Amino acid sequence: MTGLGTLRRDQGGRHRLVTSLAEAWVNGLPVDWSTLLPATTAHIDLPTYAFQHRHYWLHNTLTPQGPAQDFWRYRLDWKRVSPAESTGFTGRWLVVTSDVYSTEEAAVQAEALVAALADSGAEIVRMDLPPLDSRQRFAEALRERGAHGDIDGVVSLLSWDERLHPDHPAPSTRGAVGSLTLLQALGDAEIEAPLWCVTRGAVSVGRADRITSPAQATVWGMGRVAALEHPERWGGLVDLPVRPDDEAYRRVPGVLAGDMGEDQVAVRTSGVLVRRLVRAPLAARTTTERWRRPGGTVLVTGADDPAAAETARRLARDGVEHLLLTSSSCTDDAGFSGLVAELADLGASATVTVCDLTDRDAVARLLASVDAEHPLSAVLHVPPTVSSDPLTVADRDAFSHTVTAKATGALHLDELLSEFTPDGQDAPVLVLFSSVAGIWGGVGQGAYAAGTSFLDALAEQRRAEGRAVTSVAWSPWEGSATTQGATGERLRRLGLRPLAPGTALTALSDVLDRGETAVTVADVDWASFAPGFTVARTGPLLAELPEARRALEEQEQERGAAGADGMPLGREIAALTGAEQQWRMLELVREHLAVVLNHPTPEAVDTNRAFRELGFDSLTAVELRNRLKNATGLSLPVTLVFDYPTPQALAEFLLGEVLGEQAATGTVAIPGAAGTE
Repeated sequence: MTGLGTLRRDQGGRHRLVTSLAEAWVNGLPVDWSTLLPATTAHIDLPTYAFQHRHYWLHNTLTPQGPAQDFWRYRLDWKRVSPAESTGFTGRWLVVTSDVYSTEEAAVQAEALVAALADSGAEIVRMDLPPLDSRQRFAEALRERGAHGDIDGVVSLLSWDERLHPDHPAPSTRGAVGSLTLLQALGDAEIEAPLWCVTRGAVSVGRADRITSPAQATVWGMGRVAALEHPERWGGLVDLPVRPDDEAYRRVPGVLAGDMGEDQVAVRTSGVLVRRLVRAPLAARTTTERWRRPGGTVLVTGADDPAAAETARRLARDGVEHLLLTSSSCTDDAGFSGLVAELADLGASATVTVCDLTDRDAVARLLASVDAEHPLSAVLHVPPTVSSDPLTVADRDAFSHTVTAKATGALHLDELLSEFTPDGQDAPVLVLFSSVAGIWGGVGQGAYAAGTSFLDALAEQRRAEGRAVTSVAWSPWEGSATTQGATGERLRRLGLRPLAPGTALTALSDVLDRGETAVTVADVDWASFAPGFTVARTGPLLAELPEARRALEEQEQERGAAGADGMPLGREIAALTGAEQQWRMLELVREHLAVVLNHPTPEAVDTNRAFRELGFDSLTAVELRNRLKNATGLSLPVTLVFDYPTPQALAEFLLGEVLGEQAATGTVAIPGAAGTE
């Protein structure tokens, strides 16, 4: 007899029911799928023997022993490295500064850094630009400077201009927008020199080193995405203390020279430190018991988000009796009556209200509405999920709007909670739901990463000031929009597994019980993620994670073996006849297309169909471009699949780039994928 349950702790609804039916089916019980699946559902033939060498089932992987949430926990660490010398800082460097800075101190320090760079042996060409100038005017100015000689590197101090953007609320600054415009304009001006963005007080390397500018941390978020989208013309990120001394200035040229192989660096008077992601085991932290069963009212924002709804349920189960939920859109019965009733069954009274958290006055009214008999004890802020574009095509206003949507609500809550806290009482605990996009970046997530980086920096700044503020950078939760459809499939393929809400919330309780400031909670298959993360640009961020390091070492061994057995692509192609050259290049394109599209074999790719018909979007376009760049050694534009809309056209372009004038003309007739003709 086979017994199967349809309800489990923290699991229910349609997904759990269908999973149980699937378990019954594979155990030999009859299931009438026709009542669930549409009549047009296709049936897939699976092999009946084991010699076809295609995987149809999940691989058996070893899971570390211990609490699941312990293996999801990470934190950022700063590793001290040998001081960088400036002997390699030569050539012609372009230094871009703002025409006006927000403070006199920033202007003086910009002059000091420019002088230190000039004293290190390189030729310095300076440009003072209004950060809000158009992309076209930026590009024109850059072309003019580039016309007088090759540029070996670009240093941007634009982020030091913290004047607020005139059309968007804090933390959107002129300097952050100018940094985006500079990145875009450098591409327009065809300047391939690496861009380094320098900030002041945007990161903390230890308890004694406080963040003073969360707004400049947005440039760090954007920069981590730029490294993935534009690896060939990205240098890195360098943070200086808010008041650098001569020793700190002298260290900067050595970092910019690039000999360290580091692209996320903090320069301090005491030395040079580099950013690393490390594990954060529970055993290393002491429980404070501060969070368990908070009394009074708990505010949960973003009730439209599945993560917020799951959080409210957990709070009710843990004994919270009064919940105030906010929605950005509506509170009609169809939207929230079911959730309110469910929370009531769990013992909590819940009120749902509309509140635009980017409106400071609206947030003030929200906090003033809390019943004095049940004062606010905690706020869990779940910012909205907003769309973001690759940096090359990102509209500046849309970029600022996304940063505002992610960050401004947190800023308003942080500022106003103190005002609404009675004298003699501690301000409510503030928990910010951040994202791994701000930790390691993500193709197409430049503005999103900028906003979430602000949340992490704000939490660190406030905690250093004695406030109970925590930021948790999550990977996508199961049931969220980003885990569905093609996007969800892509994340799984990259090694990011959806977080089970129950375990995620247990991890959150652990973070709060221990009074932690900034923790990353993510379910990552490092064997898949690490090689994909470094496919276009090798970075040491993951070097302290044993599983990631092992995967990268195996990848290097495979590359070494391939290099020993084969030859560089250009020589390989040149040794072939004209038709063979075209065939080999098309084969290369199909191989990488199959990986990006998760096809079982390269032969499954129809080379005559347009990329858009194959399911490409801006994210998969960048992923394919990065893979082909790594395979060919060519400098390729982000718009590659849009400029050459079919695999056949793309292969012809790549062949011409590899061989130059030797490339043959014409096309090779390759049959489409089986079943497509």
